Amino acid sequence: MGGNIVDLALGTDQGGSIRVPASWCGIVGLKPTFGLVPYTGIASHEFTLDHVGPMGRTIHDIALLLEAIAGLDPIGRDARQPANLASLPVPKYSELATGEVGGVRVGVLREGLENCEEDVKEALWGVVEGLRERGARVEEVSVAMHRDSSAVWLPLCLEGGHSTRMEGERGFRGFYPVSLQQAYYRGFRMQAAELSCTNKYYVLFGEYVRETYGNQYYQKCQNLVPALTQAYDDLLVRQGFDVLLLPTLPIKPQLLPKAGMTPAEVSPPSFPPSLLHSLTNAKTLHLSFLSSHSPSLPPLPQGIAQAWAALQNTAAFDLTGHPALSVNAGFSCPSSSSLTTTAGGKAGGKAGGKEGKGVSGGGGLPIGVQVVGRRWEDAMVLNVGRAIELERGPTPLPPGPG
Repeated sequence: MGGNIVDLALGTDQGGSIRVPASWCGIVGLKPTFGLVPYTGIASHEFTLDHVGPMGRTIHDIALLLEAIAGLDPIGRDARQPANLASLPVPKYSELATGEVGGVRVGVLREGLENCEEDVKEALWGVVEGLRERGARVEEVSVAMHRDSSAVWLPLCLEGGHSTRMEGERGFRGFYPVSLQQAYYRGFRMQAAELSCTNKYYVLFGEYVRETYGNQYYQKCQNLVPALTQAYDDLLVRQGFDVLLLPTLPIKPQLLPKAGMTPAEVSPPSFPPSLLHSLTNAKTLHLSFLSSHSPSLPPLPQGIAQAWAALQNTAAFDLTGHPALSVNAGFSCPSSSSLTTTAGGKAGGKAGGKEGKGVSGGGGLPIGVQVVGRRWEDAMVLNVGRAIELERGPTPLPPGPG
């Protein structure tokens, strides 16, 4: 899509897998409200985290696709969906995404700016300025528990995902993709050595935790999800904010590893050191129980730590089910290499150099901002995304082959 080879795509998102590539490719991607789009027949990672949503070059494009895929599975095969969804008509998302945001209340999540590179923060503040110029009411807000969201998410992702892959889905009435599970099981049993380094770590880690601790960490984290959900709803529902705004990712896109590099050789040269250090030492994700009970356990591989650290702002909303959109905020200055590891106020400029729009003229890297809304109010999220798109102007994405 970023290269204009295809117009639209569907992605699945359990920790950020729609929004992360959207941010780093300069496109838009929506993780809808949990249950809005049926997950029927799609490979599950963890039942309570599974989302499927649209990806494309523009808000209008993904709004059209959402109109086509949203709504109740016609014969009730997806237990993720509430039964009363059948009585709710699918909104005309493409018509509602006008970009008119006069009076819309936007909360800039302070914790979402922590550990971010300087130009990522600058891009967000450029978006804030543009929304204010369009009449939105923007304030800084705080959700302290946002800092713990990755710690709540990780056991669900690892333990839940391991159980799904190795044992198969169970425990709900609906459609089960039997042939897919057969292929999974056969592949894991016969070709496990061909798994990627990350997947090998997931399997070994998931099995280690299951055998050593049972399901207690999975259960504890599921019990924390309502509190995390309530923390965001306190702003979105009780305090009346229409959307929350934060960077999609704390860092810009990274270079691809060179051919033949081992996982140990893959290093994140521009990753904020404090965040990477805390993850590598298993503190930020509250995995200290492993180091205290199993001192011989090897340290978290740096590449995996980098991948998990990147989800500091995305994983939370897979837990809570709020709709979350990544939209391109602009492109970084090609020479930018500044880093920051603490939250702060305005960074004093825009990413790029196009005044008021936050778009670099060329050679920079795409930066995404995330718009999060109330559950079932995906239309508002898309509308604010459209305002960001209009204020930003065209992006210098590479032209298609035609």
